[in-house]
Amino acid sequence: MFVPDTAALHEDMVSIVELRAAIHANRVNFPVPVPVFKWQHKAEVQWRLAELYFVHGWSPARLADRYHITSSRVRQTLRAWAQRAKDSGYLQTVPSEQEISFGLARAAYAGQSPPELIPAHLTGLLTPQPQTLHTHA
Repeated sequence: MFVPDTAALHEDMVSIVELRAAIHANRVNFPVPVPVFKWQHKAEVQWRLAELYFVHGWSPARLADRYHITSSRVRQTLRAWAQRAKDSGYLQTVPSEQEISFGLARAAYAGQSPPELIPAHLTGLLTPQPQTLHTHA
């Protein structure tokens, strides 16, 4: 499966196909619940299109059939939703293990442990755990 470079997410526009591939590869997060942008065309439908396309893998043709709109309107709505979600901070890249390791090494070298560089599942590994004394009664 093609997985795009997530640096492209920081550019003005990423194709919806590349974005879906990055979401499925866990390189870009997908917001839950799906945000509704009321100023977009058919706000009551656009968030459903986004979830069905990006998360569940529905094709634009299948979505067009379900919602009685054209495939080009589906793609247009998905592009607009993705751009608004990116601009609003809902879509963010997920750092790779190498990026996390580099960030932890950089923080250790600097004598710091910035919380944004330490994933939640690793914080317990980096802080000393309290020792309990076991006594035999």
